[in-house]
Amino acid sequence: MDFQKFLSNKMSELGISYRQLENKTGISRGNLSSYINGKKTPTVKTVYRLAKYIAAVEANKENLGESDQQLLKSAYIVGMVRALGEQNVN
Repeated sequence: MDFQKFLSNKMSELGISYRQLENKTGISRGNLSSYINGKKTPTVKTVYRLAKYIAAVEANKENLGESDQQLLKSAYIVGMVRALGEQNVN
């Protein structure tokens, strides 16, 4: 799955709006839209901020503890960076 689909799907699955993501990560809605539309590629720092927030929302919904939340965040970071790498190779 490419980065754009992953981010879009996670936002839908977890009920995260552009506004929420902007408020919680500091990433503008315009940039978020550009990432999802494939017009821009996020930096690793941006991917980290997105992964951190998405993991927190999912961990909260699943009632995961702190250590499981950290594992989830790490998995999202790796998966999102890998998706970006694959996208840039193709």
